[in-house]
Amino acid sequence: MVAGVISIVYYIYINRFRIYKIYKGIIVALLSFIILLKSINKKIYNWAFELFIKRGETDSTNVLKNMWNIIPEDIKTWIIGDGKWMEGKKYYMNTDVGYLRLVWYVGIIGLFIYFYYLFFIYKNLVKDSSKEIKTLIGFIFIFLLVVNIKGYAEPFYLLFCLYILKMRLKLNESKLKNMQK
Repeated sequence: MVAGVISIVYYIYINRFRIYKIYKGIIVALLSFIILLKSINKKIYNWAFELFIKRGETDSTNVLKNMWNIIPEDIKTWIIGDGKWMEGKKYYMNTDVGYLRLVWYVGIIGLFIYFYYLFFIYKNLVKDSSKEIKTLIGFIFIFLLVVNIKGYAEPFYLLFCLYILKMRLKLNESKLKNMQK
């Protein structure tokens, strides 16, 4: 759902001059989606809109709130982590929160290194990119930061796809310039 909202905001941003048509399209798409979802399976509908139906109180949000309370008690774990990602078939320390999973695994130092590395990749991706690509990459970076509030978001496949997209666009620009000569 977060990805959908970020995608819509990005689409509106790059097409801000056609805003009326965009709003109209979004409303039609959302209404169609809601009607289709409700007619297909009431259980899926209730799950998807649980946040709105129960006015902010959902089973998953309550569980998530409790997971934010699962924090390290010793300084060693805070600094360098415990080096454990899983414990049997469960997440280590039974938390699904992305930031906390990283803290338990590599500590605060590792968490900062991890996000510094992501920011480094982000900076290299936006270098010499068009405004639209910079905006897209920015929205994806924000998406990754938001999703880690709920659970760990593996960013590297997205960043790899963006890198391939950037290289492809550069190749196309190069071919276009050569054709114009």
